[in-house]
Formats: sequence, C-alpha cells, structure tokens
Amino acid sequence: MDAESLTNYITTNLDKLGLRILDCVSQTYDGASVMSGKLSGVQQRIREIVNSALYVHCYAHRLNLIAVDCCKSVLHAADFFAKLQNLYVFMSGSNVHEKWISTQKEMYPHKCVLELKQQLDTRWSSQVLACGIVSKRFDVVLNVLQSLEDDENRNRATEAQSILNGIDLKFVF
Repeated sequence: MDAESLTNYITTNLDKLGLRILDCVSQTYDGASVMSGKLSGVQQRIREIVNSALYVHCYAHRLNLIAVDCCKSVLHAADFFAKLQNLYVFMSGSNVHEKWISTQKEMYPHKCVLELKQQLDTRWSSQVLACGIVSKRFDVVLNVLQSLEDDENRNRATEAQSILNGIDLKFVF
C-alpha cells in the first residue's frame, strides 16, 4: 500500500471506468501521509499527472474526527465508549474469547456467532458497529462476565467484576 501502487491503482481504475485522469480538477483523501503527502504521496503523484488537481482533506473524514472528539468531550459518552473499549479488549483475550464464542453458540444455537468490534477514532462507523454487537448480544456479555467472576485466574476474575460493575444504568442507556 505505497503511494506509487495506490496511484497506479487509481489511474488504472479510472481508465477502466472510461474517466480521464486529465479531466480531474480535485482530489480528496484522509490525512494518511501515503495519501496526502506533499512530497511523494498519492496527491503529489496525481498532481504530477494533472497539475490543476487540487488536494482537499476529506470533509467526511474531518466530520468523523469531529464526531469522535465531541463524544470524548461529553463525560457520559466518553465513559461509555471507554467501557465499551475495555469490554472489547477483555473479551479478545484467548480464554475469554473462547468463552464468548461458546456462550453465544449455547444461547443462540441457530444464529451466527458475532464478534465484538474494536473502536477506531478514524472510523465513526466502528463505534456504531461496536454498540450494535453489544446490544444484540448484551445477555451473552453479562453471562460471560458473570461466569468469569469466580475464575481461577484472579486477575481475569477481578477484571470481569470491574467491567460488570461498570455496566450500570448509564451504560445501558
């Protein structure tokens, strides 16, 4: 995924679609240096082909970053997403993850197993996906955490208890 390969991919696919790169008047990407780099990023390589193709940082990406920052500035929202991330990290551990999978299979034998999703600041949709999975399998989350409260591994048991205690009325709402 280097700038040269991405530029070739873009120009090749535009050509396949019958769109002339020489008709390009602007280009927009997120802030990743491989895309937006002024010296050798995709935007500079496109400008070498079409000098008038101005680069604008993607407004959808900016809006995403604003939404994430706004949520971080609201105490209850920030706490909720921090707890959600802690839940993801905890459930991703190998022993706990196996329990997460097996409990879903027991409780929802005729449904697909769902994986918890990590939240990424650069993708607001990841927060939406993370919330959706927890909402759909909230009873499984509670079941797994409750079953781990008495785990032989006391660190795991203490963390399960801590996460379970954090799932209060504010978290649910």
